[in-house]
Amino acid sequence: MFARNLQSISKFTRSYSTGPQQSSKGLYIGAAGALALFAGGYTLLNKDSSSGPLPASTSKSDRIESLQTPQVALTKENFTNLTLKNVKKYNHDSSIFEFELPGSSVSGLETAGLVVVKAADDSVKGDNGKPVIRPYTPISTGDTRGQIDFLIKKYDDGKFTPYIHSLKPGDQLAIKGPLQKFKWVPNTYEKIGLIAGGSGITPMTQLAETILNNPEDKTKVTLLFANKTPEDILLKETLDDWKKKYPEQFNVVYTIDKETPGWDGLVGYFTGDILKKNLPAPGSNGKTYVCGPPPMMKAISGNKTNKGAQGELTGILKELGYTEDQIFKY
Repeated sequence: MFARNLQSISKFTRSYSTGPQQSSKGLYIGAAGALALFAGGYTLLNKDSSSGPLPASTSKSDRIESLQTPQVALTKENFTNLTLKNVKKYNHDSSIFEFELPGSSVSGLETAGLVVVKAADDSVKGDNGKPVIRPYTPISTGDTRGQIDFLIKKYDDGKFTPYIHSLKPGDQLAIKGPLQKFKWVPNTYEKIGLIAGGSGITPMTQLAETILNNPEDKTKVTLLFANKTPEDILLKETLDDWKKKYPEQFNVVYTIDKETPGWDGLVGYFTGDILKKNLPAPGSNGKTYVCGPPPMMKAISGNKTNKGAQGELTGILKELGYTEDQIFKY
């Protein structure tokens, strides 16, 4: 669903890491984590790679294979080296990387899921001398056969994205997973809130699309999405289409860093008043999910622990009266 209207991803700022700058209209939640940009829906970006009925011209053996339960190519226990088969330039600093899966196998990704990746030869190491491992959310769905795809933004000062952007078709990347943050159960909550900054949008849209694609799931979704400029808003056209198509179920609120001609949305950081107006209320049958760079997380909900645990709830959400069981930090 996303990819049909995939918008340009522009440069996400890291200015939030230097601390909030006051704005007369609230607060800007800047940019990006090291997640692949964007979750779910790639079958609409590249319908040829999607699962589903094969054309009539497909061989009998292929048609039989299409009816069989596909093999899952990846494992949670070990890294699998996958070969890069194609790179598609997306914009000035982002590209789509298509990796081969054996035969008609699939990644097996489910909501809310991701994979972790590293250099196939362990050549990219951190300051501790150990291989750098990064989490990414594929843009291909879990039942896409024969390939797994990522939309990845390059950070020139990053430890890993310059390496990925140096890969050429035929090179390999080590991938492990899929790993699941939690299993989404339809209609568990009456309403959920999604707060995203920069490429933290990735798991949020994966979750939203899962809900909206299921006519039996009546969960209402409100997305609060912050970027530096209007041009940086990932998938704005698709998000706006969702808002039109599901007016009673989906809403999106944008904010950008500073005043821009022609922009009629919010400017600055998301304030407590904005969160209070749009999120499910404390004590209600709702849940709020937060994903973004550490400074954003600190201001909104508090960061996770160094070991990846949820950690103490702090920040604006704590001040508004939310409890830890009502908030999930990606």
